[in-house]
Amino acid sequence: MSAEGQRTFRRCLTPRYVRRDIPIGSFGPYPPDFHDTVVNASATIKKVAQALQNALSANDPAKAAQLSTPDAVFEDMALHTRVEGQLQIQRYLTRGLALLPYGTSATVAHVVGSDQGGGYEWRAAMNAAPLVRGITALELDDNGKITRFTTIYDSFQFSDAAYQTLVQLAAENRAKTFCPRKPQSFSPGSAAAATRWM
Repeated sequence: MSAEGQRTFRRCLTPRYVRRDIPIGSFGPYPPDFHDTVVNASATIKKVAQALQNALSANDPAKAAQLSTPDAVFEDMALHTRVEGQLQIQRYLTRGLALLPYGTSATVAHVVGSDQGGGYEWRAAMNAAPLVRGITALELDDNGKITRFTTIYDSFQFSDAAYQTLVQLAAENRAKTFCPRKPQSFSPGSAAAATRWM
């Protein structure tokens, strides 16, 4: 290929809008303003998002869980955790709010969405440093109750030990329950065999 052809070829591969003063592989300077004051949310999603974050920040898992439906789903994508049901969500938050980055002392930065759902960006709790922000998506039913609560943040900011501690919050310690009644005798075809017992 001639020298002129090589120059033309390079020009075709390099869009005109690419700034040559920013190193390749860099996204450029960190933005100084995230426009947190710009409002693009319905009154319902703003109210629910603020109420949820207020409950989480106040370390009040019962109040946070009451904002959801009985069959709500909670997901923490950074910890690969999924919890189903209002009572289970409350128990998870009871174990974890003091440690989770969207828990105690975290605040709402920006809310977007409609009456069907949306999301909000939060400023991390002080104990989550160096993590600065994260986001939470909310799906709402017709009554403004949360049916799905999904949050994500950069968990690579945490040490391995801190990350493992957060992951272990999903494990619920349940005591074994034993059957108070056990069949006296058990043989195939007997009445005891037909009886269901736990």
